[in-house]
Amino acid sequence: MVLGFSGTRNMECTSNDDCKLQQESNLCSDNNKLKGDGKRINGVFSSETTSNVECSHQAVTSRVAPVISPAASSHHVKLPGVMDAEGRVDESRLRMYIFKNGGVSPAERGPVWRFLFGMYPCSSTALERPLLLEQMAVRYHVMKRKWQQLLPGAVRPYLNGSDAELEAAVQYFEQRQDREKQQHQTEERKQRLSFLELQAQVLFERVTFDLEELQEAVRIIDKDVPRTDRDLAYYMNEGLGNLLVLRDILITYAAFNPEVSYAQGMNDLCSRFLEVLDAEVDAFWSFSCYMEKFSKDFCAEGLYRKIDFLLFLGLVQNRKQHC
Repeated sequence: MVLGFSGTRNMECTSNDDCKLQQESNLCSDNNKLKGDGKRINGVFSSETTSNVECSHQAVTSRVAPVISPAASSHHVKLPGVMDAEGRVDESRLRMYIFKNGGVSPAERGPVWRFLFGMYPCSSTALERPLLLEQMAVRYHVMKRKWQQLLPGAVRPYLNGSDAELEAAVQYFEQRQDREKQQHQTEERKQRLSFLELQAQVLFERVTFDLEELQEAVRIIDKDVPRTDRDLAYYMNEGLGNLLVLRDILITYAAFNPEVSYAQGMNDLCSRFLEVLDAEVDAFWSFSCYMEKFSKDFCAEGLYRKIDFLLFLGLVQNRKQHC
């Protein structure tokens, strides 16, 4: 069973038929790809030639994504007639707007995806969502800490000195961690987070890991992440640290979803969530909600289904040629 966030799962605003990444949620849209040449160095793409690189919804100046989305605007959808006065989203109107307009503007993509993929229930109000986000952040932190305590050697990727950019990525990521620790918290918020952490610890205390399988997942993730979208501005300069953010999301998901674990291709899918939502916690839960419905595509059952479909298409094509 794919682990979801129990606070939102009963109210998620996705469906089996139209949650697929089409139109607005197209993760492979040519309009969102960057144009530019990349040189492969030590098995990864270099960011040397970036003068012509442009991104439809990310500024060229990149930095490491925060743990949670800092702006209240990330919880607010400004599309006409979609959100009521208390901040509830009309799911049918949201989907109709996306269908009629072929998507949403880059500026609206982040807030819309948080509802479209089920991170926030459409029935939640503007006052409820900051509290939901706090709960999701604490649970993610407890989940990540659990596997890190089991595999302390996997907290950071192994560096052999052959990839200077990956070493810089670790440094940028560590700097973000230091900034997060220095953020001031009121005593009231500390007490609230302490209570939420206690709840999360109780929730996950009985979760056990298959150490061998998790180590194998980490090994594959450490091969795939350095090759993920290195030609995008989001992963250049200080944004190199986002590779470590992506790595933590994928390992945490694999640890708590052993029936799916990690399969090649999930890095590219999760990367798109991280790039659009630009926050670690938001990307993890949105990616997890998506995988609840489409995780079979990354398992043997899904692969067999795709093979059968391709064979069927081949038979149809052969019949057409002989008619």
